[in-house]
Amino acid sequence: MADSPKTDSILGPRLREGAFIGVSAVCLYLLLALITYSPRDPGWSATGTGGKIANLGGPTGAWLADVFFSLVGYAAYLFPLLLAYRAVVILLERHQVKGFDWVTFGIRSLGLVLVMIAGTALAAMNDTGSSSLPQGAGGILGQAIGSNFTQAFSAVGSRLILLAVFLFGMTIFTDL
Repeated sequence: MADSPKTDSILGPRLREGAFIGVSAVCLYLLLALITYSPRDPGWSATGTGGKIANLGGPTGAWLADVFFSLVGYAAYLFPLLLAYRAVVILLERHQVKGFDWVTFGIRSLGLVLVMIAGTALAAMNDTGSSSLPQGAGGILGQAIGSNFTQAFSAVGSRLILLAVFLFGMTIFTDL
């Protein structure tokens, strides 16, 4: 049984407002966990020192921050930033009547993946070794991709290609 147009016009914006609240909460929690990361906390890559957990996200926040920083390095900060952008778009478009489009979702997901791949590789390639992150500025993903790109395209060529991939990914994720 199909919903009536009146039900869709009332329920649609409320569901999108609920999505905005949910995405905003996840965004803020993740940002809080990343900002208050401490290598002394127990996490994915370390057992910690046994002291009080410094992460304001608690044990889960400490573990999430360690996973994100280990896998993608400083690009972990892109996740809450891009989630915040998507939350604002959801809020601004809450009164537009449109269904869920899997193709658009797939393209935006591809954009996010391209941003993360290129961002981590660029961070790893430009890492001076001074970061306090578990696996360096680009994380495990960035080290693997950055070193392979450098071998295949040279230091300058790989940076140029990765910058183009980063900008393309950002464009299709944000629709800018």
